[in-house]
Amino acid sequence: MFISLPLTIAPSVFTPLTSEHHDLDSPAFFTLTYQGEQKEYTLSQLETLEDYIGTGGHLKQTGEITGPYEYTGVRILTLLNQFPTLSENYRLVTISTDGYLYTFTHSQIQGDVTVYDMNGNVVAREDVKMLLAYKEHGDYDFYGGPLRIAWVNDTDAVTDAPLWPKNITEIEIIVPSENDNIPPPPINH
Repeated sequence: MFISLPLTIAPSVFTPLTSEHHDLDSPAFFTLTYQGEQKEYTLSQLETLEDYIGTGGHLKQTGEITGPYEYTGVRILTLLNQFPTLSENYRLVTISTDGYLYTFTHSQIQGDVTVYDMNGNVVAREDVKMLLAYKEHGDYDFYGGPLRIAWVNDTDAVTDAPLWPKNITEIEIIVPSENDNIPPPPINH
């Protein structure tokens, strides 16, 4: 006799850190992985790494610009320095609390992304930094936080919204083989 039971999968529960309610030494909520080696961080530990403060906003597909806002966080390149034997040809996959994955190419990680002015017009390449942001305007409690990717500089950089994954719990560093043909995700305007 076969009995069919309904299966309910509970959605992931994510409690954002707020300025009133956060424990800097709470169990690790961010993991950085490279070739099976994992480094886990609490917010307090992330804050001991060299921080970077800059401003940035993002251009949505609708043409609306969100920001620019001031973000504080750790530059992705600073995090990558935690692995001194990192290959030259790597990509990053960000993993969000809801399971959303986003892959960044090596050139994007180095700052090679399209930058816009406040009217949504493409401007010449600017020096933008890829940041794992834990504060927006000095506050831990912000949309998409406490960990999200932000693209910032000191001149209000505006970049494509898909480059700003939110609610990050893990970043995996991957080294594609020659047989891998993984194009970066498309960016629609």
